[in-house]
Amino acid sequence: MPADLETALLITVPDMPTVIRDTRLRLDPGAALGVPEHVTVMYPFLHPNDVGEAIVDRLEKICSETAGFEFSLTEVRWFGEAVLWLAPHPEDPFRMLSLLVEREFGTRPYGGAYDEITPHLTIGDHGPVDQMRGAQDLVAPLLPIHARATELALFQGGPAGWVKVRRFLFR
Repeated sequence: MPADLETALLITVPDMPTVIRDTRLRLDPGAALGVPEHVTVMYPFLHPNDVGEAIVDRLEKICSETAGFEFSLTEVRWFGEAVLWLAPHPEDPFRMLSLLVEREFGTRPYGGAYDEITPHLTIGDHGPVDQMRGAQDLVAPLLPIHARATELALFQGGPAGWVKVRRFLFR
């Protein structure tokens, strides 16, 4: 398996308004690679070669002990002028799941690049700032968006694209 492949654990958010999907396709490179609307639980996770049955069993156990939960995407926010994102409320279920995975597998969200875990759904990532500001104006009136986290999805991919390879249902 190529060394540039990675995995990620995501809570996908299906049934998003078409305008958000279209905006992500224009402004978030991950969307064009097949990554759906989501809130990241752990990225990077493990190399695909390391995700064997023992890891799958541990993920199934974690998810079977985790209750599904309701949340809303309530506000448009920015990381500097580089990333436009939607804030989920409440944040704690996402943060707690990331911390649980971190403790269980020794992985760090975003490789430990940030001191705090900030759950978010990316709309634009390093796109032209004027287009991302326009996207903010387009998306904000659609909020809040209500959703339910029912599963944790294991995605695998790299520069050629991403695919969902496994799902783990919450109780």
